[in-house]
Amino acid sequence: MPPAKNAVPAAKSVATQPTITLKQLAAQLAETQDLPKKQAEALLTELMAMVTEHLKKGNKVRLTGVGTLHPPCQ
Repeated sequence: MPPAKNAVPAAKSVATQPTITLKQLAAQLAETQDLPKKQAEALLTELMAMVTEHLKKGNKVRLTGVGTLHPPCQ
């Protein structure tokens, strides 16, 4: 059976961007700021805990250059 006259061609495979982990960000932060990796990891872990806590309380969190995080809808 021939394809329909108005058939949409199959989408081409789109290359996905790599996912950067907190550990990778910490390693980069440690290198650029001359910090021990463990300290950079602790800083980012604490930052994430603080952001999460504010979102759980219903607060918005603005991260300049990233955007504004909104609490989850209930």
